[in-house]
Amino acid sequence: MYFCMDYKQSISYMNDDLLKRVIEKSRELLTKYGVKSVTMDDISREIGISKKTLYTVIKDKHDLIEKTSFSISDDILSKIDDLLKEQLDPISELFVIEKIVCDNISSVDPSIIYQFQKFYPDIHNQLHSRQKKAIMEMIMNNLKRGIALGIYRADINKEFIANLDYHSSITLSNPDMFNPNEFEIREIKRDYLIYHLRGIASYKGLSFIESKLTDH
Repeated sequence: MYFCMDYKQSISYMNDDLLKRVIEKSRELLTKYGVKSVTMDDISREIGISKKTLYTVIKDKHDLIEKTSFSISDDILSKIDDLLKEQLDPISELFVIEKIVCDNISSVDPSIIYQFQKFYPDIHNQLHSRQKKAIMEMIMNNLKRGIALGIYRADINKEFIANLDYHSSITLSNPDMFNPNEFEIREIKRDYLIYHLRGIASYKGLSFIESKLTDH
């Protein structure tokens, strides 16, 4: 009985390790070539395994896209969660979050993101719902802290600002609005963040924002 348990655990560990390798390679290829171009053959060939072995941890391409996209989302949300635990001032917090997001998406062609939305709308909608809940909560907490500290205006409509900020941030990645050949995503997001902060900041907050911009 103990032998069987050890054997099953060994198989489980092997599968976990293989799945991790598959997801890592999938992230690399999908962010480089897009969801339509990458095939299961590409994944198995790049890792050096047979498709039969690949299918022991991945059911099909849809499953591959789902696991990979959630892995990318988990990484970003985990980094933001770790940052929130540091309890930085609200303005500094947003500058660091902006860097985290840009570090994760700046190397991805915006057209690949919209390709993902077009061909895998069900996965995109799942991710959107999950991310919106987490990010809206983060934005609301940031606004409340900023108001309490006197660096955001006390008269702002928090629900309106949170929704506007969330949806504006998504729109910034739309290649139809900002041609990636003309606009660099990191610069767009930074310019938007400064625009956003100056709109909600108190006089005290405006002074702090200027000092942050001078430091950077």
